[in-house]
Amino acid sequence: MELTTDTCAYVSLVCDDLETSAQALEKLGFGRVWAGHHPALGATCALLASRSGGILLVADSDHPVVTATRATKERWLHLSILTDASTARERAARAVGAGATVVDFELEGLGSGIFVEFGAPAQGEAAMRVEFLIADEATVMCAGSSIRRIESIAFAGLTRTAFTDPLVSMGYAIDPKTSDADFPSLGGLNSIIWLRDNYLELNEPLAAGGVMENIRKRMGRDGVFGINFEPDDLEGACARWRADGIETNTEAPILLEGDLHGVTYPVCDIVTINPRSTGGGRMFALRPLTYPWELR
Repeated sequence: MELTTDTCAYVSLVCDDLETSAQALEKLGFGRVWAGHHPALGATCALLASRSGGILLVADSDHPVVTATRATKERWLHLSILTDASTARERAARAVGAGATVVDFELEGLGSGIFVEFGAPAQGEAAMRVEFLIADEATVMCAGSSIRRIESIAFAGLTRTAFTDPLVSMGYAIDPKTSDADFPSLGGLNSIIWLRDNYLELNEPLAAGGVMENIRKRMGRDGVFGINFEPDDLEGACARWRADGIETNTEAPILLEGDLHGVTYPVCDIVTINPRSTGGGRMFALRPLTYPWELR
């Protein structure tokens, strides 16, 4: 399977107070690399990054998309993919052919891009929002961060096709070798799309009343439900975070396993960070194990 050179630039998070959320992300190990106005969102923003991938905090906006997201308990908004200008234009043209709305934008001091929405964006009802960012990679990464990368971005929808159809229409490929994994502890079934340094995990509920179904209900919409990131020292980071007042669901990492094509694989050692600690974004700190990285 041919791998793309596209990679995650950041995922946006709608917050109540930009500075409070920025300080929380700094405690986690992200570093501030940019602040400014995002015209496609009509918002004041701050970008905090790992050494590969980051989080764009979004505040002070009355844009319908931002307003609709702020009214929910889970506030991840959209995915930004770092790519080159030619690829950005090609993928955006494909999106238009599939019925998406696209808007060009400039981020002063950072780069330019194309914002893509599938669905009914004027009412805040787009399941898939993605922007293609054209920028110098060094400007959207933090070399001094204690976080290696955004390892993956997890989506939850009533069906996976809410995400797979738009992404495939833009030229991305579902990996058959790693897709259709069943996570018994989550009650979800996934599809995997690989980026350069990370992957997109597109989930749908498998079991009524399971964790994945409950997350989707809590969100109230299809979209990103969590960011998985990889600290340099997971155990040390957990101890430091708890001492700094960051809420985690367990004191130490726990093992997550998944079933793929009749085989049970270790997925990662993982700790969940409560959305209250970040201003509305569910995050997972992890150490990757076998699935899916060693199977691609």
